[in-house]
Amino acid sequence: MIKKGISCKSDSMEQRELNELIHVTNSEYSKYESLLMQRDDYEKQARCSLTGYIHEFGEEENQLFAQQIRCIELKKSITICQVCVNLGEPIDQDAMKKMIDKEMKKYKKKLRDMINESKACRKLNYSSRRVVMEAKKLYHNIAKMIHPDINPNTKDIPGINELWNRCVIAYQVNALDEMKEIEVLASKALKDNGFAGQEIEIPDIRKKIKDLKAEITKIITTEPYTYEKILNDPEEGKMRHETIRDSIKEYKDYEKNLNEILADMLADGAVIKMKM
Repeated sequence: MIKKGISCKSDSMEQRELNELIHVTNSEYSKYESLLMQRDDYEKQARCSLTGYIHEFGEEENQLFAQQIRCIELKKSITICQVCVNLGEPIDQDAMKKMIDKEMKKYKKKLRDMINESKACRKLNYSSRRVVMEAKKLYHNIAKMIHPDINPNTKDIPGINELWNRCVIAYQVNALDEMKEIEVLASKALKDNGFAGQEIEIPDIRKKIKDLKAEITKIITTEPYTYEKILNDPEEGKMRHETIRDSIKEYKDYEKNLNEILADMLADGAVIKMKM
């Protein structure tokens, strides 16, 4: 929330003040700044696409992964039993369970994380396009002042890193009131620390521009950014649902087959070592 007594300036006043706060010495700075903003915007869009995808397909994806985990456990059990049979040794169920539980720990943690992520996504509030665009504008204004890559001169200002981290978090959830307060505090921090008229120079800017272009290309051509196409196309979404459901059925059939293999193996004379 905006604190009492703090008022928000108009866009034109804010921009004039910003121009007084910083100078640019490198002619390619504006291109670099623009690419950084694009990168941040695409990253946010990618996270939004991921949230939308999980909201739409998360439950089925979780079911599929849980089914895959069951098959992996059975395959490991069969492998251990086969080794014991080959060596003519009894199958120690307790030892086998401990070994499998240890190996499956990372898979089960991933499943828990996926389930928690699905729950978190369902709690997120919808933001209108107007709110999203206003948050984007505020983020760009703040970034021009204190983004650690756009204005590295600010890194030694006390509390500026915390302020920037607040901005990033607020931007992800389109928290306009929080961002408006941060905008005022960022401007005040620059003034109070004598940044009026200070020059900004970015070392190796051409390499950084090249790296940013490559990073942007990677973001917009890979998941989760590309989930946007599935979310916006009903036919694509329908096909994805069908694909996941078909995979769940295939893994259930596979689980049944693995259980039969394990049962046959034990029926053929494998000795089970029971805990006394």
